Amino acid sequence: MPCYLFTYHAHGSWLSDTYQASRDGVYQRALFADQGRAERGRIARSQSRRPIRSTGLLAAEQKLAIEGLTRAAQFQNCEIHYVATDRTHVHVLVSWQGACHWKDQRANMRKAIVANLQKMRGRETWLSEGSSRKRIKDKHHFQQLMTETLPKHRGLKWSTQREVHA
Repeated sequence: MPCYLFTYHAHGSWLSDTYQASRDGVYQRALFADQGRAERGRIARSQSRRPIRSTGLLAAEQKLAIEGLTRAAQFQNCEIHYVATDRTHVHVLVSWQGACHWKDQRANMRKAIVANLQKMRGRETWLSEGSSRKRIKDKHHFQQLMTETLPKHRGLKWSTQREVHA
């Protein structure tokens, strides 16, 4: 039975080093043509992972993401063990039986989050295109995620033991 930790990032919650903020908080592509390599690195470090104005997942959106995932799990022949959210991302610890490839399962989980958010909050870009995955290979790693890593997230959480909680 494959078990994975999928991570989905909120759209615009982080930027590459080619963007910088203007005075009104809107990000624009930085012009690095006249700057040296060290200066580009300094700017990138100071502005990396700076959120764009009015993006991210607030508590209401976090709850909608969790509801979408738990509802979808009933139809996708999978078991969600834990969901941990933050303003910038959603982690889903999920396992399934059968021949479903991890890419398909990851896409299905993403669709569930986006569909529920769009249904309740309107059609906008909620999640960035990319997402990450980590295969959980042993029980020790699984338990560490369930008891230490995921519960430390600042947003709403869901587990089979506690349902939705902060």
